[in-house]
Amino acid sequence: WVVALWIIAILALVGGGTAVAWNWFGNSDNDTGQTSEQVQIPDVSGQPRDEAMSTLEDAGFDVTVEDRADAEIPRDETIGTEPGADSFVPSGSQVTLLVSSGQEITDVPDLTGMTTQEAQQALQDAGLRLRSNVSEQASESVDEGQVIEQTHPSGSQVSKGTEVGITVSTGPEDIRVPRVTGQSRDDAVQNLEDAGFEVDVSMVDSSEDENRVLSASNEGTTQPRGTTITIEVSRGNQFTMPQLVGKDYDEVYSTLQQAGWRGGPDRVSRTNVNQLDPLAVDRVVGQSAREGETIDRNAPITVRVNVLGIP
Repeated sequence: WVVALWIIAILALVGGGTAVAWNWFGNSDNDTGQTSEQVQIPDVSGQPRDEAMSTLEDAGFDVTVEDRADAEIPRDETIGTEPGADSFVPSGSQVTLLVSSGQEITDVPDLTGMTTQEAQQALQDAGLRLRSNVSEQASESVDEGQVIEQTHPSGSQVSKGTEVGITVSTGPEDIRVPRVTGQSRDDAVQNLEDAGFEVDVSMVDSSEDENRVLSASNEGTTQPRGTTITIEVSRGNQFTMPQLVGKDYDEVYSTLQQAGWRGGPDRVSRTNVNQLDPLAVDRVVGQSAREGETIDRNAPITVRVNVLGIP
């Protein structure tokens, strides 16, 4: 009976130790001695941030928030959770709430001077898109086919995926050169400059009125805006010689004045020509400048005049 008593005592100790070990090591909750409850994570995607946090906290989770850029989900709306929705985890587990911070921000590149293809590639590299409707505009300073301006300033920050519009140069604008021949110098210059041209004035000898425009380069044609137009303007310093032959000598001065000559009486020289016809005395039979010839307004004039005498 002594041996049997020792056996019973040993078995009692082993059994007690097994029970204690089961309580400590076979139970996931050592403090309570009860098995932890498995809880399903609710689907909070699409909910506002605060609403999603409340839902998870009410379900017994320890919630942390992480912002992530998202091109589709509006800012401050929930993208999802980690672990994902419908997963089973122990109650009180930590769950990360993923909240959209909106589209990712990027810097707009400087597109000035690029071709359309180069601008499209630069935007694509920055995560942006080129607006399909490309505007065109004439420019005197930017070569044809290059970008003049862009809808979003260089260096500004926008969301990735934003469309950026550009305006491309068509080169200098072609416009018609107005007709200014016959106008005064001042009027012609004003009209040409108002039309978009540069003006170069060339003063020339002419029998036309002083400061009257005699001609204009490329007048009436189409030229690029900013082209230099040369106008020839009369100095008004010449006149057209009238016919003096056949007139009496005392008519010479008045005839010259009426034609535009501005010399004084002392600028008219007389050369006598002897002849025997008394009816032809004082008749002009020659002149130093031919009829129709253009000469200076104050040029000296010589006339040959009949006098009675032996030739």
